[in-house]
Amino acid sequence: MEQIGYSVMDAGGNELIAFGETKGQLRSPPEVLVLPNLDQVLCATVGDTYGDYRFVERWMSDDPPSPWHAEVSRTSAFDGTKVVVTVAYEDTPSIVPQNVTPRQARLALLGAGLLGQVEAAVEAAGGATKITWDYASVFTRTDPLILAIGLGLSLTEAQIDELFRVASSL
Repeated sequence: MEQIGYSVMDAGGNELIAFGETKGQLRSPPEVLVLPNLDQVLCATVGDTYGDYRFVERWMSDDPPSPWHAEVSRTSAFDGTKVVVTVAYEDTPSIVPQNVTPRQARLALLGAGLLGQVEAAVEAAGGATKITWDYASVFTRTDPLILAIGLGLSLTEAQIDELFRVASSL
């Protein structure tokens, strides 16, 4: 669990205002906290109460299985001392990086045992394919070269997606 911000709660335990939503980026309390009744509080401290309002920490409870899993739902609940935000992610990754460097691509192919086959296919194709393979500064997932090589090696779209995910982490 990781703290990501702060919340203002009402007497019934309802979250009225949330500060900070980005995982891994704890924001400091606002210098001027404006309550729902428009009262202003300077230098708010966690745990302080202001009439019916309470200033508490906000925590994130779930990590994605990988950066390639998309969020599918989000809930928040007040446990009496803090707000806990729970995020659910999809079961299988759907996010695919669209660009990788040639170094990343070659390392991913090497790790998958495909580098030799790809290089042989590029040599056989020659011409623009070889120039692109040798001198590109980036490989794009939708590039016809990637699609043609994948087809030539009988790789599925899902397998190519996974190679791009692996490559982007290298």
